[in-house]
Amino acid sequence: MSAVEFVRSGSAQLAISRFGSGSPTVVLLHPAVADRRCWTVVAEQLASLAHVITYDQRGFGETTYAPEPHRPADDLAAVLDAHGADQIVLVGNSRGGRIATEFALDAPERVSTLVLIGAAIAGAPQPATLSPDLEAMFEAVDRLEAAGDLDAVNAIEARIWLDGPSRPEGAVGGHARDLFLAMNGRALRAEPTGDELASDDPTAWDRLGALTMPVHAVVGEHDLPHVIERMRFVADRVQRATFTMIANTAHVPQLDEPNALLATLHDVLTSMTT
Repeated sequence: MSAVEFVRSGSAQLAISRFGSGSPTVVLLHPAVADRRCWTVVAEQLASLAHVITYDQRGFGETTYAPEPHRPADDLAAVLDAHGADQIVLVGNSRGGRIATEFALDAPERVSTLVLIGAAIAGAPQPATLSPDLEAMFEAVDRLEAAGDLDAVNAIEARIWLDGPSRPEGAVGGHARDLFLAMNGRALRAEPTGDELASDDPTAWDRLGALTMPVHAVVGEHDLPHVIERMRFVADRVQRATFTMIANTAHVPQLDEPNALLATLHDVLTSMTT
């Protein structure tokens, strides 16, 4: 992993890693169950094609902060401004996808291409029902978190987000699982970050049709069913959108299927020059 740098945004010192140089600039936004380390393999491989930036959001990794009202999209803008990145390829996974979508809607002139991987999107409808097994897992997370058993919470969240509900527990092992547990374990124990300011009304979900840049909706075949449907909806709703399903992975393909995700990102980058 490259040497850590820090960029100030409000009270926060955002921890950043950069790979490669030149153009385009690609910014990778991590999910809420990881930190910037989840992108290391992908970022190292993309470095021959682009200047790649990853950073830890507030409450994750090595970023420090005092609790305060804040907008994650403003933190992203601070990172871009610090590195003179006027226009970027923006890649967001899960929570990172929510931040990426809101930033692309608010500052479309700064985003040449948007890649959403199993993205959360502000205002998206919640699933009407969950499978009994998945509902039981989420209920166990709530119960164990209230009891302060964060190691048990971490294990269940690895089952949900890393393995995926349609695969057996432990489907993903080795370094990918160890890294997931380390990153998410740290996030579960982080101090509160302060109020996260709400996005504008209407929500990003209601404004998806306003996205005019190319948008690539990506999802793992073993992700939660409503997340898969959400990505299909994005591809249908946005005029210049594509849909890609990655086999043999769930919510965080950069951990267990980085080469498959790299193939998708390579196609995105090469398409920009043809």
